[in-house]
Parts: sequence; C-alpha cells; structure tokens
Amino acid sequence: MSWLTENSWPLIVGCGTLGIMSAILFDAKGRMAAVGFFLLAASLWWFEGSVVTEAEVLEKDLQSMLDSFIKRDEPAIHGQISDDAPNLRQIASEGLKQVTLDSDFHIKDVRIELNESNTEAIAHLRANGQAILRSSGYGQNVATRWETQWKKESGRWKLTGVKRLDVVNGHEIGILDPQ
Repeated sequence: MSWLTENSWPLIVGCGTLGIMSAILFDAKGRMAAVGFFLLAASLWWFEGSVVTEAEVLEKDLQSMLDSFIKRDEPAIHGQISDDAPNLRQIASEGLKQVTLDSDFHIKDVRIELNESNTEAIAHLRANGQAILRSSGYGQNVATRWETQWKKESGRWKLTGVKRLDVVNGHEIGILDPQ
C-alpha cells in the first residue's frame, strides 16, 4: 500500500484520463463510466492527502532542519538532534559559525529507507544553494550530498548520524570540510 500513499498521482492522472476519454468517446453508458473514473480519481486524491507516512513526516522534519539552519536557529537545530549524539550538536554549532545559508538553499532528491518497525531511518538527499563563508563574506553556489541517520524518540524523529558525501563519486568527506 505504500506505493499508493507515497505517490498516487500516476493512478489519479490515469483515472482522470480514462474519465475524459470515456466522456468524449462513448455514449450514455460510457459517460456513466466517466463519472465513475472521476469519482475514483477524487477518492484517491482525498485518500492520498489524508494518509501521512513516516517517510513523509521525516521528509518534513528534514525541511524543518534546513529552515532552522537558514534562520540560524541553534536551539531548534539542537532540538532535532538525539541526546545520544551530542557530537552532532557541536558540529551543527560549528557549521553555523562557519557558514550562512541563503534562503534559496533547498533540498532535492530525498530518498528515505525505513526499518521494518518504522523506528529508524536513513535519508539520502542533496541540498543546493547559495552559501556564504562567514570569515570572508564570500558566497557561492554549492551542491551537497548527505546520508543522515534518524531514530524515532518519544514520537519524534531525531538525528543520530550524518555523513557528507562527495556529489560526484559518493565517497564520504568531512562534514565541515571545504568543497
């Protein structure tokens, strides 16, 4: 069922297309089928919007963390990091000292792998945009690639590990290393 709740748009578009074709090409019975296809598409759209998967919750939390970095909201960032990973809080604070992210910085190509109990996850993502080196004020467009580990704690996703990856070959590089 996850394929339906993760991305039901192909099925919704397919039902809509069949509905349009039935309405145009067929007689009264075909038009009744068209109404059925349109109702099915509307039901699928409603169902897709009402079901929120753990992967979607985590993707929203990823965006929230990026927004906190853009706003330079250190307490909010620390709040999304697990108590089991205090070194990540220190790394995040150091990153805030070194770099300012522009509001155009954005996440793309998110791929989330959940364990069977939906309590741990690995999120692969790219994040691109303008970053300004605070020591010099020099800004440039950067492309980054990340693998992050998450754990469900008290009903919330918390960051437990981070790997920064080379955008070309995928090998791990230092989180705060220059590109």
